[in-house]
Amino acid sequence: MVDLSTTYYEILAIIFCLLVLALVSMAEAAMVSLNKVRLRTLAEVGDSRAQLVDRLTDDRHSLLASLIITLNICLLAISAFSTDLFLHYAGEEWLPLLSLGMIFILLSLFEVTPKALGLRHAERIALFLARPTAVLIWMLAPFIWVFTRAGRAIISAIIVPVLGGKVRGTFQPLTDEEIKQLVAAGHQEGALGEEEREMLHSAIEFADKVAREVMVPRTDMVCVSETTTASEAVDIGIKSGFSRIPVYSSDLDHIVGILYMQDLLARLIAGEHQATVSDLMRPPYFVPESKKIDELLRDMQGRRIHMAIIIDEYGGVSGLATIEDVLEEIVGEIRDEYDIAEKEPLRMLDGNTAIAQARVSPDDVAERFSVTLPEGEFDTLGGFLIDRLGRLPEVGDKIKYGPLLFEIESIREQRIERIRITR
Repeated sequence: MVDLSTTYYEILAIIFCLLVLALVSMAEAAMVSLNKVRLRTLAEVGDSRAQLVDRLTDDRHSLLASLIITLNICLLAISAFSTDLFLHYAGEEWLPLLSLGMIFILLSLFEVTPKALGLRHAERIALFLARPTAVLIWMLAPFIWVFTRAGRAIISAIIVPVLGGKVRGTFQPLTDEEIKQLVAAGHQEGALGEEEREMLHSAIEFADKVAREVMVPRTDMVCVSETTTASEAVDIGIKSGFSRIPVYSSDLDHIVGILYMQDLLARLIAGEHQATVSDLMRPPYFVPESKKIDELLRDMQGRRIHMAIIIDEYGGVSGLATIEDVLEEIVGEIRDEYDIAEKEPLRMLDGNTAIAQARVSPDDVAERFSVTLPEGEFDTLGGFLIDRLGRLPEVGDKIKYGPLLFEIESIREQRIERIRITR
């Protein structure tokens, strides 16, 4: 004869375990998918529940361990009580059907559905379940400690030797791609603006760039001869708008100094109008094309200089780089009063069309249009197009690559100036 009181207790126990199972499933999904930026904002304005959730999610190991232990205890209890009830009222032959029914009910109603709710209303549910979750972690702390030590012992004694590896620390440095994914997630959630996202991407890629990629090419350099007089040099400085100008002796491959406009003006104010540039110039700083720009920036800061002359592998001058050129790789174009007339390197006309200067990086074009462009022996979009053409460019030339069509709109002295890009 079946004891009805026992039956009632078992039914109540099953209902209780199902309720706990649903709440724990919701808590797990909500805590893991929370917007941490939003949570920190709530915590900073004094929301005690947000502060508690922030502490709980900082120790994810204890949080997840306690939730998993509770889930498994509930599943075992539900299985034991429901099996006992079924054996008393239906018979052993119906156990397979019971198992299938319980699997369907548990997965659909008490696992998938609560997790979906937890993901959809993560903040509200996490705050609502913050205190019960904290109590649960406190109650299960001894079990978490035991299971953690046992798990590590098993991994060290059995799993690691089988895999032939070593036990690694809990902290693994993030790769550049993983950091970019985090930045993209922050942008999608609204925590980062477009400019912040681009700046963080640039900072991530900063250490991989070399001087050749940021330099002003030799053909665009404004230089003066060492025999130029102070009066002539000041005219060149005014027309160019530059405060520092390289000085050469016989040709551009023989840079002998850097002329600072402040030194020049000091001499002119003193009445030395016939002084030559060679009397005023400062020693130049030479670096190879392959020098990393993060190292270049540190060197320039340490030496307190603002311009470096870039040398190619054959010892010839290939260009120059300023601190401004290096910093622009992180913060974007830095415009002063002399840069107002300069054209944007990459200007979007609409979502599918842009006008680009030849000096723009292929990486910038690829990122703006969400495409992939090949790497090669070039650092600019103009170099990429010449590489694809295999000859000197002409106005009107069109190059198709993937979904993009590049049309050369203007050329100056056999150099590409402006390109129209259409997707």
